[in-house]
Amino acid sequence: MGICVFFKDLTHVEMQEENRDLDERLRLLGQMAAGLAHEIRNPIASVGVHCGLLRSRYQGDQRILSSLQHIEKEIARVEFIIRECLNFVRPAELGIRPVRIDAFLTRIAEQAGKLFEGTGIVYKGGSVGDVSAEMDESLMEQAIMNVVANAAHASGTKGSVTLRARITRTYWDTSFGGREPLLPQASSNREDFLIISIRDDGPGIPEEIRDRIFVPFFTTKKEGTGIGLPLVQKIVYAHRGVLDIVSETGKGTEFIIKLPVKQAHGESHPGR
Repeated sequence: MGICVFFKDLTHVEMQEENRDLDERLRLLGQMAAGLAHEIRNPIASVGVHCGLLRSRYQGDQRILSSLQHIEKEIARVEFIIRECLNFVRPAELGIRPVRIDAFLTRIAEQAGKLFEGTGIVYKGGSVGDVSAEMDESLMEQAIMNVVANAAHASGTKGSVTLRARITRTYWDTSFGGREPLLPQASSNREDFLIISIRDDGPGIPEEIRDRIFVPFFTTKKEGTGIGLPLVQKIVYAHRGVLDIVSETGKGTEFIIKLPVKQAHGESHPGR
């Protein structure tokens, strides 16, 4: 008599299910966004033309000019939201090439530090050494910068944001303390993963909205569009990756991006 235990890696099954859900959401959003963009842009353009005519006619009336300036500012905001929505639903065409991880993340931390002066944004490296990962550098930089920007806003000018990276041969290994898999596997059946962590020391994400932060157009910011984090998720999924979040009220938030080091060239990626 005995007990036989079998373990099966469901990593790719989980990713495929999430990717199918994302594809369906993008398809529906694409149809909606295209229709809304057409219906909204025409009247907005007309309002803009009339603002220009009124500005020419009432050049000496500061009260009217001030009102026109406010109208034009709101028009620009509506046009920005439309562009963001269309960019989100537009298929992501990946230009995959090897990218040196250390140099890539160091550059992002330096650029973010200049944009968010006062917030301590640092890349503390990890165990990546001189390893390269295959990715669309421009899109992945946009995704990570979006996460870092959210973290910087949450931390404030007296807070800090820390980026780390490591290579693991166990997909679910998110520990930077070097957790090992429970069972050994044959190296030929393994796939190397890049894990990027972006952690802030802000107030954390309230539990009641954690399941909604990746829903398109959901935002708690007065000037937000609700597209930033869903776009990050889309870009990560397009790289056959997964975006996880760990947050504790009063102790900060950690976003964890998991990407295969080698992309499957020629494979149909979600969002393409």
